[in-house]
Amino acid sequence: MEGENVADGLQIIERGSPDLEGGALVFSMPGVGHVGNIAGRYLVQTLEMELIGSAMSPTFPAAAVVENFMPHYPFRIYSRGNMCVAMTDFQPAPPHFF
Repeated sequence: MEGENVADGLQIIERGSPDLEGGALVFSMPGVGHVGNIAGRYLVQTLEMELIGSAMSPTFPAAAVVENFMPHYPFRIYSRGNMCVAMTDFQPAPPHFF
């Protein structure tokens, strides 16, 4: 896995290079009742999306998500065709998302 350094220490870790031109991006993050995460997880599972990347930053919380006994970054990017779901398990803080 190679990482691409982006502003302010944000690092994108790619796991492949799908063709996403002209596609759609759904950004899923927790909110009241974790509805955003539930909807994002539903899309990932229903569309059988593949994990294509992760992101990490010194401003992200020190955490891991365990799914099927495997640890994952708390910010993950899934894809199928030219549709992506970017999913976080925390509320991102500035400067990265606002």
